[in-house]
Amino acid sequence: MKPLNILLADDTRSVGLFITEYLRGAGHKVTYVESGEEAVAAYKSQAFDLVLMDVIMPGIGGLEAVKQIKAIPATTWVPVIVITGLDAEEDVLGGFMAGADDYMVKPIKPMTLDIRIRSMMRIAAIQRSTAAIVESVIEGIIQIDRVGRICHFNKAAEYIFGYSAAEVLGKNVNMLMPSPYKDNHDEYIANFVGTGHAKVIGKGRFVTGLRKNGEAFPMHLGVTEAATPDGKFFIGLVRDISEQEAARLSLEASARAVTESELFLKSITNAMPGLIAYWDSDLRCRFANKPYLEWFGKTPEAMIGIHIQELLGDQLYATNEPYIQGALRGESQLFERSITKVNGSVGYTLSNYVSDFDAKGTVAGFFVLVSDVTPIKAAEVELKLAASVFTHTIEGIFVTDGDGIILSVNPAFTTITGYTAAEAIGQTPRILRSDRHDEEFHAYVWRDIAANGKWQGEIWNRRKGGEVFIGWQTITKVPGSGDEPVRYISVFQDITELWRKDEYIRHMAFHDALTDLPNRSLLIELLTQQIALAERENRILAVMFLDLDGFKQVNDTLGHEVGDALLKTVAEKLLKLVRQSDCVARLGGDEFVILLNNPANQDEVSLIADRIVAVINQPMELAGKAAQVGVSIGIAMFPQDGKKPNDLLKNADFAMYETKKSGKCAHRFYSPSTTMEG
Repeated sequence: MKPLNILLADDTRSVGLFITEYLRGAGHKVTYVESGEEAVAAYKSQAFDLVLMDVIMPGIGGLEAVKQIKAIPATTWVPVIVITGLDAEEDVLGGFMAGADDYMVKPIKPMTLDIRIRSMMRIAAIQRSTAAIVESVIEGIIQIDRVGRICHFNKAAEYIFGYSAAEVLGKNVNMLMPSPYKDNHDEYIANFVGTGHAKVIGKGRFVTGLRKNGEAFPMHLGVTEAATPDGKFFIGLVRDISEQEAARLSLEASARAVTESELFLKSITNAMPGLIAYWDSDLRCRFANKPYLEWFGKTPEAMIGIHIQELLGDQLYATNEPYIQGALRGESQLFERSITKVNGSVGYTLSNYVSDFDAKGTVAGFFVLVSDVTPIKAAEVELKLAASVFTHTIEGIFVTDGDGIILSVNPAFTTITGYTAAEAIGQTPRILRSDRHDEEFHAYVWRDIAANGKWQGEIWNRRKGGEVFIGWQTITKVPGSGDEPVRYISVFQDITELWRKDEYIRHMAFHDALTDLPNRSLLIELLTQQIALAERENRILAVMFLDLDGFKQVNDTLGHEVGDALLKTVAEKLLKLVRQSDCVARLGGDEFVILLNNPANQDEVSLIADRIVAVINQPMELAGKAAQVGVSIGIAMFPQDGKKPNDLLKNADFAMYETKKSGKCAHRFYSPSTTMEG
C-alpha cells in the first residue's frame, strides 16, 4: 500500500500521539489535531486520503466534524473512520448517520488499525475505478440529490453542456434547463419524493437542454433513482441528440417528399449508426437501413414485405404491440427493450416509433428509430455489481441471480468453504446447506429479504469436506430496473471458534462444574425472573434449601471420588423429582436449592419435600461401594417469606438449619416467629 496523507483528530493526546507515531512509522504522512474545528479547517486546507475521527472531542465534536467534512465537495471519495469507546453503540450509529464509512473501538490495536485502513483504501480504489469508468462513457452522467443539487458531473456532461464540474457542483440542476422546464423542476422533485409518482424517473424522454452559452438543444434523458447506505439520489443519463434529431426531422420530411426514392432514403439512413425502418399500416416492412438488417440478420430481399410479427416473433411482438398500436393511432412512442440478436447475444435498445401521416392526415405507417445502448447497459450492470461485490473484501462473498444460481465468488469464499470458483459457479447456495435448519428457517430468511430487502444473522453451513461451521451472514437483494436482472449478494464470515468459546464461557459461568446444575449466579437470575412473573400474574413460588445429612462421613470414609459420584447421583435424582418448569441448582459442597414454579399450595410443596427426603434417604451403590445420606430441607414461600431472591434463599437456609436441629431427614417451612425467638 502506498503512503497515505492521513488526518487524525483525537483530544486524548496520548492516544493521538501513539496512533501518529505508529502511522508515521508505517510510512504515512499524518496531520494530528485535537478538536473537531481543527479537523474541519485542516481538511479544507489540503487533500487527504483518509480521516480518523474521535467521536468525543471538545467544541463541535467528532460527529459534527464528520458531517461538515462530508459536506465539502470533493473530486474523489475520502473514507472517514470514527473512533469510539468500547461498546458505544450510540456513537457508532451517530457516526454512520453523520456520514462515516467505518468505525473502530478503543483501545486501538495497531494490527486492527492497519487492517481497517487497508480495507478502506481498497474500497477507495474501487470507487476510483468506478469513477474512471463513469468518466469514460460518451453519455453525460449527472447525479443529483433529493432536492435537485448536482453531486456529480462527468467529462461527457462537461462537453455536452459547456460547464466544468466545478461550475455546477452543489447548484440546482435546473440551471441546465430552459424555461418552462426549469420553472417546474423543483416542484416535480418534491412531488416525487413525497408521493412516488414519476413522470421521468425510470423512463427515457426526449427533452430540451440548455448549454452554458445559452443555446437550447435536444437531448435524450433517462433518469433512475438509486440508493446507497448514505441515502437515495437520482442519476441522469444524457445523450446530445442534436445531430440525430436534425437527421430524424430531415428524414421524416424527406420520406414524405420522396417516398418513391428508396435510393435517397438509403443514402441517408445507412450512414447513421442507429437502426431505422419503416412499417406501413398493414405492419409490413417497406424500408430498413443497413444496421437494422445486420441486427436481425436479414437481407434486403428477406426484410422488405415481411410482417413485423414474423420478424420479432410472437413473444417480442406481444410485448411491443402496445407501442405499435400507439404509433398507428398517431402517438409517437419511446421505450427501452432487450432483444436477443441472431447470434444469441442479448442487446439493449432505445426505440422511438414516429407516426407517418399522409396528405389526408391518416396514419400511413410509422418510422422505427432504434439506438443500440447495449454498452451503456452493460456498464451500468457492471458498475452496480462491482460496487456491491467489492465493498467487502475480507469476508466470503458470492453473488446469485434471481433464480439462486451462483454467478461469482471471491477468494475468501474459497478459503472458508473449500469450493473453488469453478466448482461453485453455476451451482446454488444449497451446496453449503448443513441440514441444521429446517425449511421454515429458510422460508423466514426469504420472507425477511422480500419485506426488507436484506437479512442477516447466524447460519450453520457446511464446507466442501463436510465440516459444519457457523457463519454470520448478510444476504442483500439488489433489485433490477427495467430489463436489468435481480441479483442477490451474500457476505459471510466463519465465527465457529468465537461461538464455541462464547458458549463454553457462558455455560461455565452459570453452571456447577461437577453436576452441571445451575450455580448460584444462574439461580439468582432465574429466581429474579420468576419473581417478576409471579408478581404480574399473582402466582406463588417455593424455594427449597437442601443440605445432605451424613455427606461428610461418606467423603471421609469412602473417599472424594465416591463423594463426587454421590453428589452427581443426588443431582440426577432431584431432577427426576421435579417438573421441567422447576429448577434444581447446586450452591456448592452438599447444598442444593430447588425452585418450584407456581405450586398449587403449601401442601403440594410438603408432598414434594417428603418425596425428596424418601428418595435421597435410600442407599446408593457408587463405584462398587455402598453409601447412604439423608437430606434436611428448609422452605421459604413467595411472597410471604420474602420478595427478593436473597431474602428467600436466606430464609429457606434458616428453615433448613431448624430442620437439622429437630432431627434431620425432614423438612420445615420458614417461620418469622422462629427467627425472632432465635
